[in-house]
Amino acid sequence: MVGEEIAVSMLVPSYSQEQLPESFVGLKSQQGCIGEMSDVEDETFNPVVSRSSQTCRIDLLEEIIEDAKDNKKILFQTMQSIMNLMKEVELQEAAAEQAKEEAARGGMDILVKVEELKQMLPHAKEANDMHAGEVYGEKAILVTEVKELENRLLSLSDERDKSLAILDEMRQTLEARQSAAQELMKAAEQEKLEKEESARNALAEQEAIMVKMVEESKILRQEAEENSKLREFLMDRGQIIDSLQGEISVICEDIRLLKQKFDDRIPLSKSISSSQTSCILASSGSSLKSRSSDLGSGQWETAKTPEKRSPTPSVDGQSPKSRSSDERSKAD
Repeated sequence: MVGEEIAVSMLVPSYSQEQLPESFVGLKSQQGCIGEMSDVEDETFNPVVSRSSQTCRIDLLEEIIEDAKDNKKILFQTMQSIMNLMKEVELQEAAAEQAKEEAARGGMDILVKVEELKQMLPHAKEANDMHAGEVYGEKAILVTEVKELENRLLSLSDERDKSLAILDEMRQTLEARQSAAQELMKAAEQEKLEKEESARNALAEQEAIMVKMVEESKILRQEAEENSKLREFLMDRGQIIDSLQGEISVICEDIRLLKQKFDDRIPLSKSISSSQTSCILASSGSSLKSRSSDLGSGQWETAKTPEKRSPTPSVDGQSPKSRSSDERSKAD
């Protein structure tokens, strides 16, 4: 037991009596009890008392042993925590020292790079000046070569223009001869084609007009239906607005009366305008909800109606605008 106390004092030298675990204090008190009991046994010794005291000492010894085991575990855990704390502190101190060293030499590294760049700048400028002289000399040579190439291209352009003029004269002569031959072949067919084309144009115009009239009739009928639905919608909305206007007028009148009573310092309990206003608001809210639900279904049906319209049919795969433009071009 004395060895354990020495180990405790070596591992945790800075703990006071209050900071040590309670088991350590109990252990010391039990050791004091054992010493006192041994003194009593020496003074008053007899067989019966010695047996009872021996049993008591054995039980107490067992308890002390168990307490010692617990104290050993506590000591081991305390030692482990202290060792972990020491490792953590050492790591943090090393990191702080390294950060301090890096901060001290961080600016120096940048200044060294600045000096290196300052030393490199004169050499780079000298190299650029030499290279600029070479580039400008080569540029002058290239300008001279460009002028020579331009002169050659101009001479080639003159020769090309002369050749094109000769070819154009030959083409005009050949086209005149070809036109004369084609006019002889087309003269007989032109009259027949013109008459057939005129008849087809007249038929196409009449068919297009008929189709357009049918489509306009359908569109007008659909627009009339939409106007009727819109009229009903506006009438219903007008009724809702009239109702809201009347209710708002009543509320404004209640507010005016309430302000008058407020100015006259009449208690609110003697006024029934607030209850009337709440009843009006509740009835108006329910009526508006019912009307809005009915109108929502009507608007959904109205929104579906334009989707059912079929696109304007065309004659011979052409729209009315394209047919009208063709007719105007033919008339011209």
